[in-house]
Amino acid sequence: MENTRAIAFQRLKPACIEVSQLALQYPVHKLLGKQVVQSLKHLLNILNDVASQPFVIDHKLADYVFFPLHHLFRQSKALPSQAIELALRCLNTIILSDWCRKGGPDLTKQLLILLSFLAGGDPADTQGQTSTSEVREAALQCLSSFFDQSASSHYVSAENMSDGNVPIFGQVVTVALDSLENALPNHVRLRAIGTLRSLVFAIQDISILRRFLPGIVSKISKVLLHGTSSSTPYRVIEGSLQTLTCLLQKAMISTDLPEDGNDEESKSDSQETIWLRATAAQIKLALANIVHLQYHQKNEVVEALFDLGRIVLQDRRETFSNVGLLTLETLLTICSRKDLVKVTEKISLLLDMLLGDSRLLDALNTKTHDWMLALPRVIQSNDTVNHSRLINQISTAYRMISRLGGDMDLIDMEIGLCLQESVKAAIQARQATKIQSLAPADIAISDIIQSGRGSAASYSFGPISFVGNSQKKAIQSIISLVGDLELSQKSRVLRQGLVESLRSKSGDGQLASLWLCLQLLSAHFTSSYEVDQFLNYPEEIDVTDDGFSETVHSYCLNVLSNAIIEQKADWRIQGIAIEIIAVRASQKGQEFCAELMDAVYPIVERLGSNNSLLREHAITSLNVISRACGYKCSSDLIIQNVDYLLNSIALKFNTFDISPQTPVVLQMMIHLSGPILIPYLDDLIDSIFSILASLHGYQQLVESLFAVLSTVVSEGQKANVPVINASKEAHHRNRCEIPLCITELAGFLKRRSHQELLIDEPESWTTSNDGKITDDSSEARVSDDGNLEKISASAISNALEETNQPPTKSYTIIQSIVRIGQHYLTSESPSIRCRLLQLTRTGCDALSRNENEFLPLINDIWPVVTKRLYDPEPYVSIEACKTLSEIFRCSGDFASSRVDSEWPEIRSLYRRIHAKMLSERGGKSGRGRFTSSYQLWEGLLDLCCSMIEYVNIDASIEDDLMDMLSLYINTRSKVRNALEQMNPDAAWLALEMQRQRMPDETQLTPPGLEGFLFAELVI
Repeated sequence: MENTRAIAFQRLKPACIEVSQLALQYPVHKLLGKQVVQSLKHLLNILNDVASQPFVIDHKLADYVFFPLHHLFRQSKALPSQAIELALRCLNTIILSDWCRKGGPDLTKQLLILLSFLAGGDPADTQGQTSTSEVREAALQCLSSFFDQSASSHYVSAENMSDGNVPIFGQVVTVALDSLENALPNHVRLRAIGTLRSLVFAIQDISILRRFLPGIVSKISKVLLHGTSSSTPYRVIEGSLQTLTCLLQKAMISTDLPEDGNDEESKSDSQETIWLRATAAQIKLALANIVHLQYHQKNEVVEALFDLGRIVLQDRRETFSNVGLLTLETLLTICSRKDLVKVTEKISLLLDMLLGDSRLLDALNTKTHDWMLALPRVIQSNDTVNHSRLINQISTAYRMISRLGGDMDLIDMEIGLCLQESVKAAIQARQATKIQSLAPADIAISDIIQSGRGSAASYSFGPISFVGNSQKKAIQSIISLVGDLELSQKSRVLRQGLVESLRSKSGDGQLASLWLCLQLLSAHFTSSYEVDQFLNYPEEIDVTDDGFSETVHSYCLNVLSNAIIEQKADWRIQGIAIEIIAVRASQKGQEFCAELMDAVYPIVERLGSNNSLLREHAITSLNVISRACGYKCSSDLIIQNVDYLLNSIALKFNTFDISPQTPVVLQMMIHLSGPILIPYLDDLIDSIFSILASLHGYQQLVESLFAVLSTVVSEGQKANVPVINASKEAHHRNRCEIPLCITELAGFLKRRSHQELLIDEPESWTTSNDGKITDDSSEARVSDDGNLEKISASAISNALEETNQPPTKSYTIIQSIVRIGQHYLTSESPSIRCRLLQLTRTGCDALSRNENEFLPLINDIWPVVTKRLYDPEPYVSIEACKTLSEIFRCSGDFASSRVDSEWPEIRSLYRRIHAKMLSERGGKSGRGRFTSSYQLWEGLLDLCCSMIEYVNIDASIEDDLMDMLSLYINTRSKVRNALEQMNPDAAWLALEMQRQRMPDETQLTPPGLEGFLFAELVI
């Protein structure tokens, strides 16, 4: 070791001599500043190298190094600040070598005065040459190292320090506190709080610490008051809290503070007691200023604050009895923060502090009660941060009280009421918003059908927005709290309170209670199997099913049933009730099939709601129930239970208990089940007709019922199964008659003579083996292609028998719908008239295959349908044109005589509408083809073309049609085809006339023939 020190001395000696010489020469030669800096850098490097070896620098070697530095410090005002900084760093190195311990009190006093002067600066120095941030930081670093070394050697003590030295430590404290100002750089502030912390830790004399305590607490509390601002580094805040913790732990060591009510004379006699009481009041004010740091983002700051609170609450419980509630609230808030690390350890420490202390437990109950009372008021505000904080605090306090074995009966009752009032407050804080209303039938039916076709079905409910955006986080926190309560053994009390509130409350209170019931059931369903294994519940407590689920399920069914009667029922309550039924189905699985009959229809009925969100809830609920009960999809669920659903609807119709949703539900079931369901609707159709006869004045009801009838007819029309027994589809299209040439006529006569020979053949009668005469005769006929065919008599007989068969039940139902629907074509509602015309058009296509039943129907409905051609509403007239066109297509020549009688009115209507259309199109502001007149003219044009195509009309009508339609023979292919079918020659002539009237058209030149001269073609 001696050799090592000798080597170190040899290395330090030249550098120290150089620094000493430069220090002595500097007052005369001011230009040596740069050389001083270079020499100090060299000395610092050698010192750091030597100090890296432990115990090399002893007090003698340190004194040798300090000698040239002493000269520099005496000239600190003249030397560059960089030189002073380097000198301080050299001093810091020899301080860390335990140099001060053997230097004596005089050295300590001089060193503290020097460093405090350099750290704080000379008050008379206006240029700030001695108070640069680098010099301050280096001086504070030396002070911190000095106090750290003193604390390790217990050098600073009351015995080694006289009253005259206390002001020196006071000056150090003042300098360190002044260095915490925001105007200084952050690295200086951080070094200052480190120096202050080292000083507090080093001083062992309690009386000295107590002298400094008020000033330190006051200054630090001011610094921490603005600790959440970005200008204060979190390391400074952390160090300030640690310093305050160390100071309180050492200075407030006495626990002799008597409680209130003790002998007042003993209090006045104890000076320490008086001081402790006064200081505790100051500490309370300081803690009130810094508790806001419990929400700081940095874990280090919150950890330091928790340690401070733990010291106040646990180690100095008697001393700080007046701040126990404030400290407890702070620690509970820290433990409720889920974003911090090691929260579980903090909760365990807090539980240990609360265990066995009845006063703290009472304080915990009181604070929890206050929080629960404040929660509804806080929920109504827009401060989303406070929402989540307060709910997390309540949740943490509740779990702690439960683990400490406190009286939970009152707490459980209060928390149930608190949650109900809080959710109610969140509901009331939201202003009513409009929900998008959509067509009830189309959306619901398409969604159900798509789910039945294998598309991605939704099994998650959309949110019911009964709270505003500012309350959404609060609601999520409440859901988490309810989930924690569900896992608690005490949740029975909460459930019982919710069931009672469901029966007694209404409006927003009912909505809040029902929503909490949903969260309890959902939390129980989503709790994992592993969690249930580790929770040991007493055998007498049935946490899985205590009747709560059945009670809430029954209540939800009543809500859905009564909501149909009460038109003003809250849709949000219905949506939550639907979710609860779906949750129960998911919990019970296949066992829910026993309750399926009671639950499905109320949900299916919501598919007819005008509220899009409620309709989506119903669709999702059906998907969940179908999966839980083993159905492939929701459409299979409805189809396989359609008999029950039809019975439910039939009972409502028979008693005239009709809600707006019932026809929509029936329409949806017919869509899903298809034509197979039609034969079983006869009684239901009769009930519908009875309702129409009695309540035909209610327009919306009549429209919804005719929508159901239209669905029945359309399903029968597009059926892929043979639901209608009839002959093959009749073809009534007229064919253009082409005259035969001589060769074709000779071939026809030849085939005709051969046909007569076959008919007169005597061998057509034969005798069978049993002696009976059988008729093997055949009727010969000429096929369309001119070939001779034979039709056996048995085939003719079978065809006749098939034609004479009675119609099926489906046919009869569709026929009765079309027949009775004609009586409502005179309704005052244009939409009903239009819908009935559509129904009639669809029914004609479905019924036309059985002409024996269909043609009499046409005879019945013809007058009322033709009257709709002259309807005052254009779109009804257009629909009548389409319906008559379909009648022409299906009945053919049967409508010929009826067309003859109605043609004058049709012709008059066409000409009037055509003239009106032309006048509107000719105007400057005309809308062209978008006018109602143009659309009606289009319908009449199609009607005339259908008449030509399918009906055998009179020659006079043909002339009228040629005159009416020939104007458009060039522009419309449908008109051209129809006219060419009716009279090809006249159509050619009309075509040529229209062509020649067009501009830039030349006269046709007749083809030439040798020996003949054709006259000019003049039209």
